[in-house]
Amino acid sequence: MKSHPPFYGDSNHTVFEKILSNRPIFPSHFDTLAKDIIDRLLVVEVEKRLGCGPDGVDEIKRHPWFQGTNWDAILQRQVPGPINPRIT
Repeated sequence: MKSHPPFYGDSNHTVFEKILSNRPIFPSHFDTLAKDIIDRLLVVEVEKRLGCGPDGVDEIKRHPWFQGTNWDAILQRQVPGPINPRIT
């Protein structure tokens, strides 16, 4: 299976036009909540985009995809990252 970035083309102009006029195509196994948050973050009209309303970033943090996320623990650096490489 060959994969591509969500928007690609022969020139920057083509990529830009695709970004403005197309939605990304998600694989069938892609999580429904992940699709929803991505779609809502990619809304072209800024005033309708998730996180750009009067509640700002709190709107994003309340999205069901982040359910169970302890934002205070993240801020205090108490949550390990999903990938923790050993660095020497």
